[in-house]
Formats: sequence, structure tokens, C-alpha cells
Amino acid sequence: MSAGNGKPSQQLKWIGDHFDDFQKNGDGWKACCPVHDDSSPSLSLKDGDNGGVLLHCHVGCPIDPILDIAGLRMADLMPGAKPRPARRRRRKSNHKKQIREFF
Repeated sequence: MSAGNGKPSQQLKWIGDHFDDFQKNGDGWKACCPVHDDSSPSLSLKDGDNGGVLLHCHVGCPIDPILDIAGLRMADLMPGAKPRPARRRRRKSNHKKQIREFF
């Protein structure tokens, strides 16, 4: 969890570093969603009460392509997850059909 000093936990910082324009936003953090063309950050990131990391795209993108494009796994968001070597980011086009079907 966050130390309450306005800084992200080590886990949240590691997750946030996988996204463009990761920055403070109120009591949480925000970044650009890698799934859609995001000129203004719409992805919220926050330390959860249980020690995990919460992600939410305010445009409505599903979590699986967000994580996949960023080179993350769902397990990376869980409490106690340890930073691991970054995977190569995939191109947005791998998920365009899936996103069109979602919306």
C-alpha cells in the first residue's frame, strides 16, 4: 500500500512505469491507456486496500488487452507481486477487433 506520503507503492510504481504519461492524480495515479488513442490519460491506477494494484480505463477498455499490450499479467496486480523483467510490448492492432466487439 501507499505510504500515505503522496508516493506510489513500489508495486504501483513498477506497474505505472509500463504506461505512458504515468502521473499523480488526486489520491491516485493516471496514465494513457495503451488500447485506444489516448491524448489525455484515462487509465486510473491506485494502490488497493489489500496491497494489490487497481486499474480502470474510463473509456471502458477491458483489462486483458491493457495488461497484454503493457507486457503485464493479472498476477502482477495481486498483493505481494514481485517486479520481474519486462516483456516486450505488443502492438495495439493485435486487439483492435476485440475492442470493436467489446464496444
